[in-house]
Amino acid sequence: MVLHLDKEHALLEWVNHLNVDVPVRRINDLQDGVLLLKLVYKLRKEEPGKSYLDQPVQERLKVVSDFLQGDCRCSTERGALISWDNICNGLNLEVELSKVLVLLYYHSVINNHVDLNQLEYKFEVGGSLCS
Repeated sequence: MVLHLDKEHALLEWVNHLNVDVPVRRINDLQDGVLLLKLVYKLRKEEPGKSYLDQPVQERLKVVSDFLQGDCRCSTERGALISWDNICNGLNLEVELSKVLVLLYYHSVINNHVDLNQLEYKFEVGGSLCS
């Protein structure tokens, strides 16, 4: 399944708006978990240690998964929302990474980490992420 280009652009607009790293052009660029981990630290208002770059991809993704389950209350009781194995193996990558970003975005909006008016992307497109 391929992610609609407008939805990808809306998600990346938010990611790039946070200025945690160099601008991301494709969602697939998040597969190694480095930027996802930086996003989690930014949302926690913490500075990441340099050791995260030495961690294997699975460890970085585990930190992100734990954040989603703990801070975002994304429970696995009703089944797995995100397939972390698919992300590690590059399967259905755009969709799986988009789910992660939507949950992180949701957390940032609920906790007032981002002002929707500051984002340049069309709100109608950004609002259509859940459709």
